[in-house]
Amino acid sequence: ASLSTRMGFAALGGVDPDDLTDELFLHGVLAHSSFTPSEVFGAGPRGIDVPVEYGWVRDTLLVDGRWNIAPEVLVMRLADHLPPGPGLVLAPRREMAWSNSVRYAGPGDEPVARIHPDEAAELTADRHAVGHATVTGRHGSIAVTVVRDPNVAPGVVSITHGRTDGGPGVLTSSRDRVDPLTAMPLASGVAVTIARNGPST
Repeated sequence: ASLSTRMGFAALGGVDPDDLTDELFLHGVLAHSSFTPSEVFGAGPRGIDVPVEYGWVRDTLLVDGRWNIAPEVLVMRLADHLPPGPGLVLAPRREMAWSNSVRYAGPGDEPVARIHPDEAAELTADRHAVGHATVTGRHGSIAVTVVRDPNVAPGVVSITHGRTDGGPGVLTSSRDRVDPLTAMPLASGVAVTIARNGPST
């Protein structure tokens, strides 16, 4: 707040930050609500229950009720989008108990590749079993445990991202097909193959 004041802005409505208290700040915030500050402070730490308002952002904030956040260059690129060709493609995923590259629960065993049961038929003999396989792309390969998952679309190999060893990043490149708009490497839709390793378990 002090920095914004020196830059000529009034981040706190013109109040000197050295004189600001929690109560004074909340009075300013509550001035824009449907409750008076005295009502909120009088309700104590549990606050006041209010009904849930669904769709209020669309109804009150958006012009014509529509988001307009896509830059024109992105809209133009979407018009040229082509679906992936035949074969399998990579789709990184997030798993419960993982926060990007940090695992906070679970065993954290070797990478899991979730694929549609139809795709898994050639990799696992038992429809309820998992199998071990190698996923290979243009830039590398990783050993995975195959899990049948009907929620994964046919033609997709879905692997948890974030692992420093054996994650889908091994199958991507930091130089080939880097997005010029975002500088992000291509990590989804990468063509891959999957081959069974030994007998299923």
